Amino acid sequence: MKYTFTDLAKEVLIAASRPMSASEIWEQAVKMGLDIKLLSDGKTPMASLGARLYADVKQVADRQRFFQ
Repeated sequence: MKYTFTDLAKEVLIAASRPMSASEIWEQAVKMGLDIKLLSDGKTPMASLGARLYADVKQVADRQRFFQ
């Protein structure tokens, strides 16, 4: 199974036990070494993470994993 940006965010937020912005999540993920698990070669991974979180927040409430 592929490790996704939402998997990364979930892992960081569980470890942090506090609300975080997309940039804070990315910074912590890099410190934890989770960015390597993504296998993403994009130039703006923090922007990709923010986009994935934004899309999740806009989903129907019963399928939503993250909230603002």
